Amino acid sequence: SVPGRMAASSETSCGKKRPHEDEPQEADVPNGPAFAPPVEAGSLTFARFWYYEDNLGNQQGPYSSQEMRTWVTAGYMPSSTHVAASYYGEVPEQMWPISALWENPETSAFEVADEVQIAPVETQQPPFIEAQTFSGAREGYVFKQDHWGLGYYQDEPPVPTLTAESIEREKEEKKQRILELHAPRTKWSVHTY
Repeated sequence: SVPGRMAASSETSCGKKRPHEDEPQEADVPNGPAFAPPVEAGSLTFARFWYYEDNLGNQQGPYSSQEMRTWVTAGYMPSSTHVAASYYGEVPEQMWPISALWENPETSAFEVADEVQIAPVETQQPPFIEAQTFSGAREGYVFKQDHWGLGYYQDEPPVPTLTAESIEREKEEKKQRILELHAPRTKWSVHTY
């Protein structure tokens, strides 16, 4: 044994138990158990998609972790909202309140592990933007009066269907029209009654 030190035993000279140096002291133990999400919820930082339950009890989703994070930080989704992870787009059978999955939802909810590849979120343009007057051109829209009223409608130009056969058919039709236009006209070619 080392001079000046007692042997590493769990009892002192007065018979009381003494903690080992590597054991946690009373001051080191937190007040209550550490926060942990339900095991059934899965590995939350590896979830690529999420579902949530809306105010009417309908399941909505899937949404990307990025979208869900944006909604939480913007205050659109309270911590009482029930959510569930979806790793490959599967529909979850059980949901939990956000507050049961993360101790501090505002700072850690829907954070994703570095290893998870997140596809960029494509924002959908609304099909109609109401406007009483034309306020200039808007990319991807036309201004008109239609079934939703006056405003900007998404421009949906017809998709041309062009094939080799349609080009050949058009060439033949044009050739026939040119021949008919340049054909000599005789008094016998026109019927008069």
